[in-house]
Amino acid sequence: MCKRWDTLIYMHLFQDQLALKVFARSYARPPVSLSEAMTVLRILQRRRHEGFLDTVSETRIEQSFNERLFAELFGYRTLLRDGAGHYHLRPKTYYENGRYDDFSLGFYGPTGGRTLVSCELKSPFTDLDKPQTSGAYGGQTPVEQAMNAVADITSVQLVIVSNLDEMRLYRKGDLTRYEQVFLSDTHSVSDLQQLLALFSKRTLLGEESIKPHRENGWCFKGGYRWK
Repeated sequence: MCKRWDTLIYMHLFQDQLALKVFARSYARPPVSLSEAMTVLRILQRRRHEGFLDTVSETRIEQSFNERLFAELFGYRTLLRDGAGHYHLRPKTYYENGRYDDFSLGFYGPTGGRTLVSCELKSPFTDLDKPQTSGAYGGQTPVEQAMNAVADITSVQLVIVSNLDEMRLYRKGDLTRYEQVFLSDTHSVSDLQQLLALFSKRTLLGEESIKPHRENGWCFKGGYRWK
């Protein structure tokens, strides 16, 4: 059970975990084959096991991480992926409040865009619940940094925080409820489906052709939508 630096108790974003598992089995699918998706995950796991990730910071690895995981596995289109000029993943989104995130997910094009999910990446093995005192962090945890960056950005609904292994999905403004997946523990098809059910483009940004249904305050229309 995870805690926020020994004070806040971790609670699931989805109260009904059985419903989430059923949703994952019936809905989640990668944009590539299952075998190709597992290959991507095994490469990331191997690099971690080899100790390679111990030697690099998030700034050196985040581009490759985003392309392999979020583009190839989760299905988000990056700027140059198909040449169409419309994409879903934008690095270093700068907000009106003077803050920026590591990357954001939404709908972007030549004339602008709309961010729905803000993402904060930290170096491998960073404790996401431990206050960081170096630099301009001011004793904030990585989760607090991610939340504060978009606290007054009305379009942002969800926040992802990750140390390149542990991945968490939050509703903006709620520090105590989140869903959590460790890439290093994702070995089976059911594990993969759980990962996709939480983080894929099909889930977070949606597909308009999907008929909506609701569960525990969420409206699934090929993606998460709040009441």
